[in-house]
Amino acid sequence: MNKTILVVEDEEDVRWVFKRILMNHGYALFIVNNGKQALEILKTKSFDLIILDWLMPVMNGLDFLKEVENKKIGIPVLICTGAIDDFPEKYPVLEKPFSLQQLLDSVEKTLSSSV
Repeated sequence: MNKTILVVEDEEDVRWVFKRILMNHGYALFIVNNGKQALEILKTKSFDLIILDWLMPVMNGLDFLKEVENKKIGIPVLICTGAIDDFPEKYPVLEKPFSLQQLLDSVEKTLSSSV
């Protein structure tokens, strides 16, 4: 069965890269523009992984993580960002810009560490 990934990313070109790379490697994707949309989707759908942009309008990555932790949603999260910031240590970070191999390695490592 394919792993299903929720991508939370506000930049269209980055969403396109995720879609192109991850779908070509057998992952099923659901893509939203911000954390608020992601929380709505999580009410009705289950995912194996969340790829989360850190700096977004409407609801940023930090606020999204607080909501996910409060609701005890047990889905691994991979933070993907170009911003230099203090991230919660328990979440892996993929820095933008990233290569195809870095993306795939980060996704696979995050999925395998959550088993």
